[in-house]
Amino acid sequence: LGRVYVFEEHHEGGLVTVEHAENIKQRAKSNYRRVKVVGGTKSEGQFRKDMGTGGVRVYEPPIFNVEPGIDRIIRLMKTNRLYIANSCVELLTQIREYSREVDALGEPIEKTIQDKSKFHLVDALRYACSVINVRTVLRDDENEQEREKQSEVPRLTMHEQEQKRAINGPAI
Repeated sequence: LGRVYVFEEHHEGGLVTVEHAENIKQRAKSNYRRVKVVGGTKSEGQFRKDMGTGGVRVYEPPIFNVEPGIDRIIRLMKTNRLYIANSCVELLTQIREYSREVDALGEPIEKTIQDKSKFHLVDALRYACSVINVRTVLRDDENEQEREKQSEVPRLTMHEQEQKRAINGPAI
C-alpha cells in the first residue's frame, strides 16, 4: 500500500475516448489483476463520463493543482514509494525535461512550468500519485525525520567505546 509502480506508459494520439477505453480494458485484462484509472482535470468531467460509457471508470483526482501534485511526486520519490521502470522512456524523458520558466536573469519563476502543454505523462503521473494515502506518506516522512535526528547523535567509534569501558568498567 502507498506505493506507485509505473511500468508501462500509454500516450497515443489520434484516438477517440472510446478507443482509449478499449485499449485500457485490453491491457488490464491481459496484464494486470487490479487497475485504478485516475485522470482528467477538474473541468474534464465529460471525459470521465465518456470513458465510463466505454467501460472504464476514471476516478477524479483529489489533487488538481500542479504545485501540490509536484510536491506529492517529490515526496513519493524521496520516500522510495514511486518506482518508474526504465521501459517508460517517454515518461522518464518528460520528468528530466520538466522545468520552471525562467525570467530575464535566468532565475526560475515560481508556479510556472516551461512548455507545460507537452507534459501529458507527467500530468498523468501527478493524478495517479494524488490517490496515494497521504497519511501513510506523512507518517513515513516523520519516521525518516526521526531516523535523521537519531543519526545526528554523536556515535562512539569502537576505540572510543573500549576506552569508555576501560575507564567506567563494563556495562551491566
